[in-house]
Amino acid sequence: MSGKLSKTTFVLMLTTAIFADLLSFVVSWVPAIGQVMNPVISFVFAMSLWLWLAFNGLGFQGAIGSGASMVIETIPFLQMLPPFTAMVVIIYLRQKAKEKISGKIVGTITPKSGVTSALRKAA
Repeated sequence: MSGKLSKTTFVLMLTTAIFADLLSFVVSWVPAIGQVMNPVISFVFAMSLWLWLAFNGLGFQGAIGSGASMVIETIPFLQMLPPFTAMVVIIYLRQKAKEKISGKIVGTITPKSGVTSALRKAA
């Protein structure tokens, strides 16, 4: 099943992802607490974003993005990048690109009526 994100859902997801990235960035500055809490924060937000995407029919894309975001968040200097925000934006842009490409496809390929009627007679 191919899902679709509405603009409202995208804005809510983007806001949540920005909050998760900011929280992760702030916590990472505290030496001992940051090392313990950052993977926990990453896991919770990755799973919640994956679940949110799964409810919108984009579970596989969400699983790949959440997994990549969790890995990035556990690497010391890469955790300062905003992987959750990037994940949400990339999924939304991929969806828009697919819509634009599918909108340019004109018509469908259908078999000739002679072939179809011959197949019906054979069955």
